[in-house]
Amino acid sequence: RANCLHQLCMALEQLGVRRAHWLGYSMGARVCLSLCAAQPERVCSAVLVGGSAGIEDDVLRRRRVAEDRALARRLSERGIEDFVEYWMALPLFASQRRLGDAHWQSLREQRLSNRAEALAASLIGMGCGAMPPLHAALPAIDRPLCLVVGESDTKFRVIAEVLQARLPRAELAVVQGAGHAAHVERPQLFVSRVRQFYQRHVVLSGC
Repeated sequence: RANCLHQLCMALEQLGVRRAHWLGYSMGARVCLSLCAAQPERVCSAVLVGGSAGIEDDVLRRRRVAEDRALARRLSERGIEDFVEYWMALPLFASQRRLGDAHWQSLREQRLSNRAEALAASLIGMGCGAMPPLHAALPAIDRPLCLVVGESDTKFRVIAEVLQARLPRAELAVVQGAGHAAHVERPQLFVSRVRQFYQRHVVLSGC
C-alpha cells in the first residue's frame, strides 16, 4: 500500500498539483481512503465506489489473504481466460447481466486484456486482506467523501452505511437499479450523483 500511495503522490508532483479530487472503485476506493488517512494534504475530496475500509477482524483478514494467494496461484497456473470466467461468474457481478449480451461481452474482452502476472501481483499485494484496515483512522478523516453504492449491492450498502457513521464528512449516494459496479451499470445516474457531490464541495474545498 505504501508504494502505491507514494506513486500517486509522485504523479501529483510531476503534474505540479498539490492536491486533487480522487475517485476510486473497489480496490481503488480503498486506495483513495488510504490516501485520505495517510496523506490528507493531498486530498480535496474523494468519491469511493463500492469501497470498504478493509477487513477489521484479524482472523477474517488472514483468511482473505490465504484466499487471494490461492486465487493468484490459480491465475498463474490456468491463465487469464479461466480467471475471467471465474471472476465474471461471481454473484457480486450478476447484476451486470442486465446490461445485455453485447455489453457483457465487451466487459469480458476488457478483462481479458489484462496481464495475468499483473492481476496476480494485485491480488497478493493490494487485496482486501493485504491492505491494512483503516477503521481506527476513520474518525480523523476530515475530507468530504461520497460513498457510492448500487441499490442492489446489499453487502456494500451495509458497509457504506457503517463507513458513513464513522466518517465525519461522508455522504451516501445510492444508485438505483445498479449492483456493485454502479458506474458501469448506470453510468448516467452515477455521473449525476457524483456531479451533485462536486457541485456542493469543490468550491468549498478551495481546490
